[in-house]
Amino acid sequence: MIEFLVVIGNSLKYFYLLALLAGILYWRGLTTFNLVTLVLFVSEVAMNLLRDPLWAFVGSLEFNEAVIVWCLTWSLCYFLAILLMHFLHSRLRVAMGREATVIGFSMLSLVVLQILRYVEALYFDSWLITELYRWGIPSINVSMGGYLLFTFLREVRNDRSIRANSSF
Repeated sequence: MIEFLVVIGNSLKYFYLLALLAGILYWRGLTTFNLVTLVLFVSEVAMNLLRDPLWAFVGSLEFNEAVIVWCLTWSLCYFLAILLMHFLHSRLRVAMGREATVIGFSMLSLVVLQILRYVEALYFDSWLITELYRWGIPSINVSMGGYLLFTFLREVRNDRSIRANSSF
């Protein structure tokens, strides 16, 4: 099951690109959905490009150093994505909607999992935190894509029902 989540997680950049294009074509303007999807697409592409070189680099380090570099790098990437999302919303004067809040908290939970992994690897030896990390990271990544899909489909359905109920 974890492998399935990882495979889907590796393909999320394509989903985010399609969702971004669909959002732009559907709303024809700046919305919080489009900005959130843009940030997720850019961060997903950047993190996929970073993953293999980072993995090769931490493989040459001692265990403690590797855990520090790995966890801090991903935590920094998630924080940068959250800051970019906030920056785009504020500079473009787009109200932060529910999508931005949910995705922001999801990214923040990814940071918490990275910090828990760091603390667990250096100070404890807890199988519970290890399993939470192994299942949590891919599950949250996939759930962010699922949430955006659900949000888009809900908005399309609501718009169609409003159009169907309005008679002129």
